[in-house]
Amino acid sequence: MFMIVATLAAIAGASPSGSASAQAASLTVTIGGGESGYAVNLFLPDTVSVVEGTTLTWRNPWFEGHQVAFLGGTTAPAPGTPGASAPTNAGQLVDYQGVGFLSSGTLRRNDTFQARFPKAGIYQYLCLTHRGPPAQSGTVVVVPAGTPGISTQAQVDAAAAKTYADTLATLKAEAATLAKNAVQRVPNADGTATWRVLVTGGKVGTSDVQQFFPPTLAIAAGDTVVWEGRTPVPHPVAFLGGARALPAGANPQTPVAAPAAGYAGVGYVNTGSFGAGRPATTASMKFAAAGSYPFICALHFDQGMGGVVTVAASQAAPAPGKTGNAGLVERNGDTPLAVTLGLLGAAIMVVATARRVTGRPPRRD
Repeated sequence: MFMIVATLAAIAGASPSGSASAQAASLTVTIGGGESGYAVNLFLPDTVSVVEGTTLTWRNPWFEGHQVAFLGGTTAPAPGTPGASAPTNAGQLVDYQGVGFLSSGTLRRNDTFQARFPKAGIYQYLCLTHRGPPAQSGTVVVVPAGTPGISTQAQVDAAAAKTYADTLATLKAEAATLAKNAVQRVPNADGTATWRVLVTGGKVGTSDVQQFFPPTLAIAAGDTVVWEGRTPVPHPVAFLGGARALPAGANPQTPVAAPAAGYAGVGYVNTGSFGAGRPATTASMKFAAAGSYPFICALHFDQGMGGVVTVAASQAAPAPGKTGNAGLVERNGDTPLAVTLGLLGAAIMVVATARRVTGRPPRRD
């Protein structure tokens, strides 16, 4: 509310910005952004001031899905509600005046959404995918034509760039802190070991660190690995068994159990979703045979979230893998790239899919 008041005050006190005909009839706002291992979940900027009749365009430049939703006195659909991720007015440019529910549906990379604002007022909106708390939200302040001090595209772009850079820096600082977490090797009575804790992801405000810490781990056959979710954001751990994509029709958040004897690299397995405040806060998997097993977050693999478990045939006291940045999967369009990982002085080549799985549910629930 403070930002809205400040914006209105700025409008009232600003110097004239030209005639009504010179004022922008359209404006573009960026939704989020990111780079491998990081997702900035913000409207950039979160407040814009426009004149009546302006068409706003929201554009998502990154792989993390977002929604632009104006509630207009209605209640937001609950997460998982059928159709909640679909647009309310697909392919239409709507004149929005603050009454009723208007949603872009889920916008993926390079998707856009438009709405026109013919009537002065203050219009608040949010991303249903990242509703929080805290919520990813924004405000459109609409003023009569000729009002001085409205947002220009140059101002919007400059504000977006600064906020993005500042947020990315805080995410990287959080990642550096998470990378310091020590992995604990707990001996079991049968001579195997349980490895705890591999941290899944991090969070700063509405934005996410999309990494595993550490991204690589060396264990022995028969050992068990435990992942811990310290944020509410789900990061299901999936092993594809040599495939290049999730199985057709697979729900990335649904568990697919490994054999009782442990995973040996055959077939698709998935821990299912877990995290802080969820029914399960940890997930685990036993490994039955020697080998190198790449894994991904089934929801965020296209943002570089993956890792490797390397299993030795036998080892009395394996050393934990190096901690560090888990942005192992790089994207170039929809083409998987091989990424070299340093693991205990040896080079491991990992091919992890970056192909988007179509028809999957929203990233958060």
